[in-house]
Amino acid sequence: MTFNSQDKIKNASLDLRYLLNQNYRKKVALKFVANHYLLDKNCRNYLARSVFSDSVSQSRQSKLVNLEDIKDIILFLDGYNIIITVESILNSDKVVLADDGIIRDTQAVFGKYKFREITISALSLIFEGISIHRPKYIEFYLDKQVSFSGKLAQEIEAMMKNYDLNGRTILSNNVDYHLVKECSKSICIMGTSDGVIIDKVEKVVDIPHFILKNLKNE
Repeated sequence: MTFNSQDKIKNASLDLRYLLNQNYRKKVALKFVANHYLLDKNCRNYLARSVFSDSVSQSRQSKLVNLEDIKDIILFLDGYNIIITVESILNSDKVVLADDGIIRDTQAVFGKYKFREITISALSLIFEGISIHRPKYIEFYLDKQVSFSGKLAQEIEAMMKNYDLNGRTILSNNVDYHLVKECSKSICIMGTSDGVIIDKVEKVVDIPHFILKNLKNE
């Protein structure tokens, strides 16, 4: 990204954040700002996933907990959301620390996701981090409609056994709905960067953020 492009993104971010703070709908505000600055698809994705109003950011940040806090707690995991972000970190793809304190990938690859060798590496890092802090139980949700979700579910359950973790993998046609519904029934912590889910639960752990910090410290 050139200096001019960085400058353009910085100004666009300021404008979008201002409009959101004036209670403009994000879709409308994003389209207006992106068109004004003639932003391409990647830049629009960046803004969509990183810029939020002050009130939304403060609310979400207040829900963030440390990885140590999962000890003896039921942990719900938004599977592809976490895996894709960790894969992006391993691939040195673009990730951003958003206004709301959450690490997100900016590639918007979910619809084109493929099970790859790096997926196993990402899962290993995820379970290494989780296993240190011993949650009571893990519910790892995957979108059923994504190719090879069944195979991935088998890999995840095998890894949970290898790391001596109690849990199960659930294939769902509506992961967001089921995560929020099931988490509301118990004292739990949610692992996700999905803003829609974060806004509906009480506690959130940003697992990719902790993985990124650990990798930088190595």
